[in-house]
Amino acid sequence: ASKPTADIMEAANRRYKENDLENALKLFSAVCSRFDATADKEQQRLFMQAFLLRGYILNTHGSYSLALDSYLQARGIAEKCRFKDALPNIYNKTGIIFAEINDLETALFYYRKALALADDQPSGDTRQLILNNLLYVYSLKGNADSTKYYYRKLVGQSPNNGCSQYDNIFNLALVYEVDNKPDSALMHFHRAADFAARQMHSPLSQAAAHSSIAHIYSKRGMLDSAAHYFRLN
Repeated sequence: ASKPTADIMEAANRRYKENDLENALKLFSAVCSRFDATADKEQQRLFMQAFLLRGYILNTHGSYSLALDSYLQARGIAEKCRFKDALPNIYNKTGIIFAEINDLETALFYYRKALALADDQPSGDTRQLILNNLLYVYSLKGNADSTKYYYRKLVGQSPNNGCSQYDNIFNLALVYEVDNKPDSALMHFHRAADFAARQMHSPLSQAAAHSSIAHIYSKRGMLDSAAHYFRLN
């Protein structure tokens, strides 16, 4: 007899939590292949989560069109079944894909949709992520006013945990950079890298700060310094 879909999903989530993304992707895809639009709401939520996590893993692999298709499937289920709690996360993740392919206007469109829905919900975690993403895209566009606006919104409501403290340092560096104050930006990116290494033990967060340091050195024509920080990653 074939394995129950819920059991496959449980195994997929276990692999995902263990960071075994290759096998998690296979298992989430197996769940998605069983999608049944006539299933009950409990099953529909399970399918939605499988499409969402499948999309996330595909995005980390750079398979953007497949990831986007998976997010669209998740969104279709959420809208049909009125899983309003899931929509901000789905829109936010869709925006991330467009930001990564440098379609910043479309990214902003999805982030704004995500924020409008997140504002109606009690949990602030997703809202925090969306505000961070809005700030980052506006900094990429060189829009100082909007970058500062979202920085103020974030600082005013940030929970006091390591990740948020890192974000506040990193985001202030982005504010300085977009405000054409590269020395202050560099100082805060260095602080962010140090915080990521010493307090968070997060190589990914440290790498993000190092990349930003390298970018500033590169813009200044200090190519040896830029290469040094790129190599650290």
